[in-house]
Amino acid sequence: MNEGMIASRTGIWRVNASVHETVSSEPIVETGFEATRRMIGPYLEERMGATPGSGWPDFDRIAYLRHFTDPCRWQYVLLDGRFPVGILPAWSEGEEVDGILRLRYVEPGFARLGALIERRIVGTQLVITRDGTDHEIAEQYWKSADDGEAQPWVGVRYEYWREG
Repeated sequence: MNEGMIASRTGIWRVNASVHETVSSEPIVETGFEATRRMIGPYLEERMGATPGSGWPDFDRIAYLRHFTDPCRWQYVLLDGRFPVGILPAWSEGEEVDGILRLRYVEPGFARLGALIERRIVGTQLVITRDGTDHEIAEQYWKSADDGEAQPWVGVRYEYWREG
């Protein structure tokens, strides 16, 4: 992996989000978000917020992504001002394969996000899928900490399209 591959993700991206409260719930689809990505040294910084005129209150969701060649892995950190989740770091156990990057959250868990989530939820994995240079999907897998038998599900799905 070279820095040119990471830098190719820079630019302005239109974003839609889908939230699944539980494994079986219908998604809550939210549109009208925008992400600006830029390089800060070897880090890809992403700042997401409401698109002006979208009707959403303004917010800050900031993420950093970096690739390390030794050891061969990715590192990610997320700060989301909308939810009281703290700083969420993640890392991969290897390279992106066939456009799919899998990262494990280091410090899983956030509790009771109001009416949206009534039980304690644990973030288990982030999967970023690229199917070209102008489209990506980032899925946050969640698992209920209240049920040791529960299977992870896609709790949040962000779909990105490059603008112009």
